[in-house]
Amino acid sequence: MIKKLAENNSYVKGAALGVMGFCSRWAVGSEDTEKEWIETSQLELDLSAEFDRLTPHAKIVHISDLHCSRTVSLPYLQQCIDRVNSLDADLIMLTGDYVTHDYSGRFRRKIVGLLTRLESKYGVYGCLGNHDYGLGGFIKNPKHKKKIAAMKRQLSFAGIKLLINESVEIEIDSKKLNITGFGDIWADDFKPEKISENTDKDVPAITLMHNPEAVKELDGFKTELILSGHTHGAKIEWEVKPKHIIARRRNFVAGLYDRRPGKLYVNRGLGRHGRVGFNTRPEITVINIK
Repeated sequence: MIKKLAENNSYVKGAALGVMGFCSRWAVGSEDTEKEWIETSQLELDLSAEFDRLTPHAKIVHISDLHCSRTVSLPYLQQCIDRVNSLDADLIMLTGDYVTHDYSGRFRRKIVGLLTRLESKYGVYGCLGNHDYGLGGFIKNPKHKKKIAAMKRQLSFAGIKLLINESVEIEIDSKKLNITGFGDIWADDFKPEKISENTDKDVPAITLMHNPEAVKELDGFKTELILSGHTHGAKIEWEVKPKHIIARRRNFVAGLYDRRPGKLYVNRGLGRHGRVGFNTRPEITVINIK
């Protein structure tokens, strides 16, 4: 009985802290065979038949919403990065909210240090989330633009490509793949019109965007797979207006959705931003493109 409790130690402690809205090192064990609060989701995907012969076979590891802050411990995030590196990814995809409310810039510096440890065969690519713009993306501040630009430069020095309304074309085993990353829709920085004119429509595409609700703005945009986060697995979303707060049910909560213009996957995220009541397990997603 004592041995069994010891084996489940990470799960029990991680679950207790997860319900409280905090992330600690107990949520993720030192080996991927342990029962733990963090979940590694496995997904097998066939992209559209049109691109079967063109799409490279690849293992994509997708993480989101690290929320580096006072309520998400650095040892926890370090162990999450170690777990990602143990998965032997061909590509690593990041879908925003690297920090929460980072006024001084110290959490940006910490998250850059963490992300530069990521390892994959063909690169690490990411987009921005609403919190990366400062105070949830609602309040525009020129200082945050400078911080984002600095973070992008620092990540690029480490070989991590942060895509803000831009697209890159890469090769995997002599097959081409487009990767597009958008700014956040809540921060009024979601601009698909900047991408459509400059991408090769005969190349399979993967799109990164933080908020899955932005898929409604992609009519006419061509992509086979959309990766997002933002929701933390919560069914209700709160929208802050100048004089009131609106609660509404989300269209996309977590997991895989068949949605034009491509399959949409919503990752539950690794971090929290201090709120109580998120009784959903943090997630690392492994997507095998067949």
